Amino acid sequence: MTVSGSGVFLGLAKVHNTGEDGNPSNDTIEYEYTLLDNDQILEVRISGWLGDNPDATWFYRFTNQLDAGSDDGNTDDGNTDDGNNSSGNTEVTGTWTLDPTEGSLAVGPSATDLSWWSISAADVETRSCLYDDLYIFNEDGSFENDLGDATWLEPWQGVDPEACGQPVAPHDGTTIGDWTVDAETVTVSGSGIYLGLAKVHNGGEDGDPVDDTINYNFSISDDGTIMEVTIDGWNPDLPEATWFFRFLRQ
Repeated sequence: MTVSGSGVFLGLAKVHNTGEDGNPSNDTIEYEYTLLDNDQILEVRISGWLGDNPDATWFYRFTNQLDAGSDDGNTDDGNTDDGNNSSGNTEVTGTWTLDPTEGSLAVGPSATDLSWWSISAADVETRSCLYDDLYIFNEDGSFENDLGDATWLEPWQGVDPEACGQPVAPHDGTTIGDWTVDAETVTVSGSGIYLGLAKVHNGGEDGDPVDDTINYNFSISDDGTIMEVTIDGWNPDLPEATWFFRFLRQ
């Protein structure tokens, strides 16, 4: 997507394809973009602005204001017996894995600023044992983590340095948990049950959520193949701090 004109920009005025001085060549800036959630979410990336690292990327997430509140966003008000209260393309039921691409795991001070850390393509390869883990939302409302013989382990689980290894209880996939969903939130519950990273929950990063229950915000692409999930509340010093996960339907 290209915008042009004196002072014209998306997200931050300073950032363009060759620098951060707000002075792009020919007053023109090119961005990469994706549309999600029935065209209600626009995600934008731009690189090239850091000469020493041409792959360095700024990320922005935008919300469509023109169509806010339209009938297209209505969801079923009644909870079904299996806990799956989604409609249209917000269907969660099925099996998901983390998207094995850079940026599919990220963390930052807010949902719109994931600048603290974002997984690289090389780290995706290193953590291949994490990217083949299955997150299974069964039609009967039960939930399973199928981790196979290995998953990614971190020091809080007794492994230093972090590495692939045999799953550590209770985050070892042996528990059959439960899941429920509303228009914007999916909840999973059960000992050792989680999405994305075992350590992150709504009150900390120690893998020990209150009542073994975790609430995540989510959205699903129009074709139902991509689910993006965020979770906050885990950083007591900054409640808005957010972890981000991108999943693919299997």
